[in-house]
Amino acid sequence: MAFPTPPEPETELGRYRILASTAGMGTMDEEQSFKLLDVYVNTGSNFIDTANNYQDEDSELYLGR
Repeated sequence: MAFPTPPEPETELGRYRILASTAGMGTMDEEQSFKLLDVYVNTGSNFIDTANNYQDEDSELYLGR
């Protein structure tokens, strides 16, 4: 059974797109992570998305420190 084709979205925001590729992202150690976080906070940013599977399960530990 095939699903019907969905209608065209009203705006481009309704289109699926990859926001950040995972190809070639590499890893960061704790020191590099803190440097990046300092820059992020100093630009006025205030939202952090993390999960236990980021950075080999270390991202939440870094953030907690």
